[in-house]
Amino acid sequence: MSSHYQCRKCYQIIPEDGRPNSGHCPEGSSHDWRELAEVGSTYYQCRKCFEIIDADGRPNSGYCPEGSSHDWRELAEVGSTNYQCRKCHQTIQADGRPNSGYCPEGSSHDWREL
Repeated sequence: MSSHYQCRKCYQIIPEDGRPNSGHCPEGSSHDWRELAEVGSTYYQCRKCFEIIDADGRPNSGYCPEGSSHDWRELAEVGSTNYQCRKCHQTIQADGRPNSGYCPEGSSHDWREL
């Protein structure tokens, strides 16, 4: 099963079946991947760096680029309806209107069905 991994040096997050290749990290040398969560049926957003991932349970706190560790909040169940925030233009496919969360453009998301 796929999991979301984050490099603790460059903070990139990618889904992979097994630990990603360490390759070349833009922050020097090779990536240092840490598993955040298995890919799943619920969207979570970090209230600090605004990353959104679909996970099977609350993701590990990992290394947030905005300092210390991630602070994950549940947004919505993964679904088939497209919702886009009118402010930051982030789009997710959810089963019902997502929670307002934390919009990088200020305050909370303003989700609209597409």
